Amino acid sequence: KPSSVSFVDEDGDKGEVSGTVTVGRAENQQNLDEYALHWGRSDKKKISSASYIRDIPKQTDKDATHFFGASTKIPEGATHILAFAKNEHGENPTPASLRIVDAVKPCLKLGDADCPRKVSVSEDGDPEPNQAQAVISVDRASSEEGLLYYSVYWGRRDCKDGGQNGAKNGHIKDLPMGMNEYEMPANTHVPDGSTHILVFSKSKVGESDVCVSVEFKDAGAKAAKGKAEL
Repeated sequence: KPSSVSFVDEDGDKGEVSGTVTVGRAENQQNLDEYALHWGRSDKKKISSASYIRDIPKQTDKDATHFFGASTKIPEGATHILAFAKNEHGENPTPASLRIVDAVKPCLKLGDADCPRKVSVSEDGDPEPNQAQAVISVDRASSEEGLLYYSVYWGRRDCKDGGQNGAKNGHIKDLPMGMNEYEMPANTHVPDGSTHILVFSKSKVGESDVCVSVEFKDAGAKAAKGKAEL
């Protein structure tokens, strides 16, 4: 039978996987032609229907691999990936197996421990319209386990309807863990239509769908509007 199965999920959505499955070569490959991959309901048993994933040809000089494309659905009841040695007579009944760890993006819903708690921004110190000079402060998540950054963006609106559905209006900065402030230098460009600052949690499988936000007022735009009304 195969010596091992390894896989790390690179897809951040719940119930979906993506990435490379590696099947460790059997100690003796003489009597086998390929490895059959199946979804399993345990470390030995296939799920009851549509378990078959694909056959992977054996390799003489390296381990065999299969790539799950983006957003591959985990079938209902599947908890493992099974790899069986296979030849013209069928599959060896004893597989190598791996329990599926479904990686999910952080901060699935607002208020989770890995969500930033809030964001604040100082008054704009740049008098020119469409330019900013201000300090953005992030009130960090109560649990930063698995987080890599707080991703900061300009926003066209707040986070009420989620941040990944057209709210973003330009990237400002990814703040690594341990850094919770960013000072925008003078003359920082403010994209047209920006009304808010948005902050997302980010892990190795992506940014959270939800975010925290704070209103941003462009001091120059306000001054320019006042002059136009005179």
